[in-house]
Amino acid sequence: MTLVGSVAATAGLERPALWGIGRYQVGDTVTEFPVSLADLERDTAWAVGVLAACDVGPGTLVHFVCGGWEYPWFAPLHRAVSRLGATYSCADAWSFDARRTEYFIRELAPAVVMGVTGETLDGLESTGLVSCLEAVPRLFSRPDAVRRLAAAGIRSGTIAQVGPLTAVGPAGHAWLAYDSDEWSVGVRGGSDELTVTTVGDRAHMVSGAPLGLAGELGAAPGQVRLV
Repeated sequence: MTLVGSVAATAGLERPALWGIGRYQVGDTVTEFPVSLADLERDTAWAVGVLAACDVGPGTLVHFVCGGWEYPWFAPLHRAVSRLGATYSCADAWSFDARRTEYFIRELAPAVVMGVTGETLDGLESTGLVSCLEAVPRLFSRPDAVRRLAAAGIRSGTIAQVGPLTAVGPAGHAWLAYDSDEWSVGVRGGSDELTVTTVGDRAHMVSGAPLGLAGELGAAPGQVRLV
């Protein structure tokens, strides 16, 4: 049997409800959260909207910077690229792999780069290559990297892990958008600490769980600003 035949043969097999397990840390407390296949499907549908708004489609390359442990946040985006008929490449989030990101930008000119970390910048700065990010039409970096890029005169949108959820905002926008059909972000009474409550029927159900992040809520559902 060929590889194509093997993949086709497995398509109809019964699948477990659980897709994977993510983890995030608030202070000394580590929270592990299950992600079901149904959760992943809905998260992918939301990610399709995020990337479609960036004009991702057939012939587009999207480059991601992420670690394997971050797949609960990035797998929906990877799947969304495929659903839109585009292609994606990946580099690790650590500084030692920063040259891979520079290579893809230089040789393949991705229309979107998502997930640039502070460590990515460390690697690029050590080799004098951070200016490669100026050539990216739509750049989304982690919050710590966004601040450093701004100081260097490079505009970047933001992609952030807000506890178990993903929030994204384009360059020049203070507010980040998240999937309000799945989550509700609030503020802990008497403070600016963000909390999260499950809205969708997810494998991981929480109510008012503290996130250890300071922020503000937007006027519309699904908007948050990290401060």
